[in-house]
Amino acid sequence: MSQHLKNLTNKNTLISNISFKTKCYRKNFDLTIPDEHIITEYEGEISLLRIDEKKLPKIIGEYSFSVWDINLGEFLNININELFDIQSDNVSYSNMISLINNNEFDYKKYNKILFIHNLIIKEEFRKAEIGEEFIENIYRDYYNENTAIIF
Repeated sequence: MSQHLKNLTNKNTLISNISFKTKCYRKNFDLTIPDEHIITEYEGEISLLRIDEKKLPKIIGEYSFSVWDINLGEFLNININELFDIQSDNVSYSNMISLINNNEFDYKKYNKILFIHNLIIKEEFRKAEIGEEFIENIYRDYYNENTAIIF
């Protein structure tokens, strides 16, 4: 365990020094997949801020997620089932296809669907509730009764 982590004996102190930096990628046209312009991709880094030590942040994790704008897709007459099928190589989407086909999930009930593709945290930080903090940030920024969040 790093000396810095040992110094952060209180989980609240550690969490208050965590930063989630997210980059967003939007496409206004279909680059490789038809109708993918309703999907916004996000990638991010989880950093431990070390301001008191006068050091640069230490990257301790990364994540990625996508937001599908179902309302926009319906407005543009996009076949969402077909879009899922085209992207079925992605495990997140292939699992969703199974749920839809088994009538276990009805995407039409939602305006947006957020798919969390991965959350990777360095081993020494995994028990520090950083995953919980990530989920809390996702809920705060994206959740409402018309948005499904799939992990």
